[in-house]
Amino acid sequence: MRKNNIFIVAFMMLLALASASYAEKGKYSISELYHEYHGQRWQADYETVRNETICVDVEIAVPQADVIYVLSARYMPKGYEAANVKDGENIVNNQAGWFSCTWPNDAFWREAKKKGLQEVYADAASLVLQYGQFDMNTAYSVNNALTVQDALGQTQAIADRFFPGQSIQLVPHIVHAHVNPGEYKRGKTGDYELVKEAPDYKGVLFVMFDQCIDGVPVLDPDCDGSYSAWCIMRSMTDYGMNSYQYHMAYQLFSDFQPKKNDVKICAPSEIIKAAETMIQEGKLRSVYSLRLGYAAFSEGKGKVKLKPVWVIEGELFEKAKSEPKNIRTVLWVNSAEETKIIFDAQTGKLLETRRMSYQ
Repeated sequence: MRKNNIFIVAFMMLLALASASYAEKGKYSISELYHEYHGQRWQADYETVRNETICVDVEIAVPQADVIYVLSARYMPKGYEAANVKDGENIVNNQAGWFSCTWPNDAFWREAKKKGLQEVYADAASLVLQYGQFDMNTAYSVNNALTVQDALGQTQAIADRFFPGQSIQLVPHIVHAHVNPGEYKRGKTGDYELVKEAPDYKGVLFVMFDQCIDGVPVLDPDCDGSYSAWCIMRSMTDYGMNSYQYHMAYQLFSDFQPKKNDVKICAPSEIIKAAETMIQEGKLRSVYSLRLGYAAFSEGKGKVKLKPVWVIEGELFEKAKSEPKNIRTVLWVNSAEETKIIFDAQTGKLLETRRMSYQ
């Protein structure tokens, strides 16, 4: 009996040592990470070489999933059933992996352009809500009753209609709500000048989505800082129509093949430590989110590798002395420095940075 007790004690000690060794490596399954970090936040204030204080308060976002892989995949094959196209829809499917659907079509834009006016949806004060900042059932755009949930419903319905059998799951990533619209025209400098205010105009709601694979989001699908799907919803009352226009675009993957099963992931503390250095050096000047998911890396001929990554979104400057620049688009003004900072989730090493694209 005593020998058995000694054996049990020795076995338990070996288990404890193995567990300690495993913990020292700081590698977790995605389910372990979820239970360890769900509900936790990265909250800290940092002093920088620019004599600025950067305040960070974001969720450490770990998806609730059983496993995470290294995957090979393909862009969604080109083609759709013509029978699925309804009267008044404008469908564009000009290459594998890219598909867009507009209802109704864009004919009414031509009339607006004949007037010499280019309507845009908001001024520089548009409301931009990053991951974790918005409520699905709130109407954010001025005089527009539609919600993020409405955008998801429309975008999901079109994806299901044109890509049957693919089990596409979408989750919202960024919301743009246009809160002070008016009529603008392009000025001599290429910027847009306000022609007149339009207090009764219904602002546009623009939502960007991530495609999920077994519950894990694809945080960057095209190696260019973009998103898996977009949905633009605007009122058409100014054109005499009591309805909304919906424009949806997709860049989706299919044909997933695991290359590595149930890979282990480094703790978010490793990513935060690397980011802290960037902040203190005066380069990373805002943090929008810290998320675990996939990023796409091209392998040519429509094939990609989807790797597990930690992604920080924020404003990343090349040097501490760099000053902000804005990009003026038809839809809004956004910072030219908005960036996805992509870390290998298995090793914690910085892989690359990708400028965030909203177009």
